Amino acid sequence: YFITGRPLVYPRVACGRSTFGYIAHEEERKYVVWLKDTLRRSGHDLDIDTEGEIYRILHKVDVCHIPKLVYAGDVYSATNATESSSPRTTVTREYLEGSWVCSSAGVGHHAHYRHVVLGLGRPLTTFKCPKEVVAAALHSLSAHEDAFTRAKILHRDISVGNILITLDGQNGLLIDWELTLSLDRKARTTRKWTTGTWQFMSIRLLQRFTHSHDASDDMESFFWVIIFVFMRY
Repeated sequence: YFITGRPLVYPRVACGRSTFGYIAHEEERKYVVWLKDTLRRSGHDLDIDTEGEIYRILHKVDVCHIPKLVYAGDVYSATNATESSSPRTTVTREYLEGSWVCSSAGVGHHAHYRHVVLGLGRPLTTFKCPKEVVAAALHSLSAHEDAFTRAKILHRDISVGNILITLDGQNGLLIDWELTLSLDRKARTTRKWTTGTWQFMSIRLLQRFTHSHDASDDMESFFWVIIFVFMRY
């Protein structure tokens, strides 16, 4: 059980995955964590790991500068959920055949999902000196390299919002691994959408969304993040 206050991260648009983020307090052991509440893509035709599963893989190979996973899992409607129970899911797809539907592009199944991590940080845009920005970007780049070389996992969403500065200002954290791609599955993936935050995506991907996302695209995203932060702030 966790006690939370108001969300520090919340949706600002009507569409999307309805992601909320909370600083939470664990009642029994008295520690403070970050709790993420979101809708994850689901469906039998999707070969996608949950973010919690990705964190477990990354921890097994000692990837540096990432939060530590505490709990993760789907949210069930009943409090006595079992392994055979089904998680809460969206029902939008059930109405796509209606005569009043204007477009069904990009509408998929989503399941209610939460995960809890240790490792709080503040947004990259709250830096107190340029060194904090460069250090956080460098540490996030190290996390990206570890994930790519040790776990064969590509992040694919390098952005200002996904790089944090630790509370002591000494380190960076790379977060939000839910859109990652396992390179071992890349050959058989059938996904038809491009992932990333468009302001920081590589020019190559923006020019043609059908390009396959690779490590060089993420490297370019790190460059755009640093340029954006220094120019904007």
